[in-house]
Amino acid sequence: MQGLKHLFGYRVRAKDEDIGKVEDFFVDDRSWSVRYLLVRTGGYFSGASAVVPVECLGSPDTAGHVLPVRFGKDQLDAVAQRNIQPVAAEMKALLNALYGKSDDRRDRGFIRVGCPTADGAEDASSLRSVREVAAYQLETRDGACGLCTDFLADFDDWTVPYLVVNTKEWRPHGHVLVPTTWVTEICWKDMEIEVSASRDKIQHAQRFDPASHEFRPGGSARPLHKSA
Repeated sequence: MQGLKHLFGYRVRAKDEDIGKVEDFFVDDRSWSVRYLLVRTGGYFSGASAVVPVECLGSPDTAGHVLPVRFGKDQLDAVAQRNIQPVAAEMKALLNALYGKSDDRRDRGFIRVGCPTADGAEDASSLRSVREVAAYQLETRDGACGLCTDFLADFDDWTVPYLVVNTKEWRPHGHVLVPTTWVTEICWKDMEIEVSASRDKIQHAQRFDPASHEFRPGGSARPLHKSA
């Protein structure tokens, strides 16, 4: 299993040539599986992108930093999905429609201008942007206990068994793996991930070295590449 954020920037390679770079992944927070890949298909400033179903993806090539897809470049328009948006994009559009482009979020700090309740919009969709959620605070039954920094995925079936959480200001310091089955709610408005576990249980969860990017159940995290 490897961190999805580690794949950001990988070249997305069709059967005949590269079609762009990995920009994001959309994860279903009910089944905890990757549903879509967001590809930046144009130049850095063009903003062009495509949403590709996970069924079209091959296994990442970590040595070459390549994520293969099972179609040719000329087939991209046929397989790319339309009108697929994660919760974060839906909420941003809702805020812009209600209050204009005045909502500004930077990392964990953001300005709200009459921010509406997110209940209805969040219930309508369970797709979560990895780029968005991998910065949310983890809330346990007895208080905050770290920040989510990544999603660990199994590329055999593209399931997401774990969140990578930096316990940061809580002891013991370091990163731990939190099973996604513990997640009870993800709140866009408050930038929080609520879990059913206690703070003590989180602090004693499986340790993880974020520099390794990879974890093998029953073993320990190990680097993808040897140091030069």
